[in-house]
Amino acid sequence: MLWSTPDSCARVAAEIGKDSLSIIEVQPIERLRELAERAKSLRADFQPAQIAQGGKCSDIRGDLTRWLEFEDPLETQLLGSLTELRTALNRQLLLGLNEIEGHYSLYPKGAHYKRHLDRPRGNDRRALSMVLYLNADWRDEWGGELVLFTVAGERSVSPRLGTVVLFLSDVLEHEVRPSSVDRLGAAFWFLRGQRL
Repeated sequence: MLWSTPDSCARVAAEIGKDSLSIIEVQPIERLRELAERAKSLRADFQPAQIAQGGKCSDIRGDLTRWLEFEDPLETQLLGSLTELRTALNRQLLLGLNEIEGHYSLYPKGAHYKRHLDRPRGNDRRALSMVLYLNADWRDEWGGELVLFTVAGERSVSPRLGTVVLFLSDVLEHEVRPSSVDRLGAAFWFLRGQRL
């Protein structure tokens, strides 16, 4: 569905190995639009997001999430693409990734997520984070950027349909800035080690 060639997986792995970050555009857009419609159809199942210490804390984050079970055919295809990428990352970077988890994420108008790492304290299973944006016809003036804090400075990414951001979970702090309209995406984590 997304990474149709070994070259694109290898490119992502090379960028992660060099900069701890890779930003790519994926295809086909029609499939991504279908995935966005799938996420929207599940709107009633979205719940307020939790923070690692448990509970909801709206001053830290204001998104709604719905965990993926990878039962829908589109989600199953996406999992296949992510598994191909995981294999390439393990081959090139020896990360020991053995599992993938993810959820749809909806940021209502004005919602944000303060600066953080994707590695909860005391849990080092999350090795690589990935965000896939599902917003067609996104305009920059709406805001909603993902801001990554790299050694070279801030790097902002608009949440446009087909944009994918991958980064090392324990290295790059990041935040989600508020937007003036609802913003939809899917977040994934490539895990290593055993579930406790």
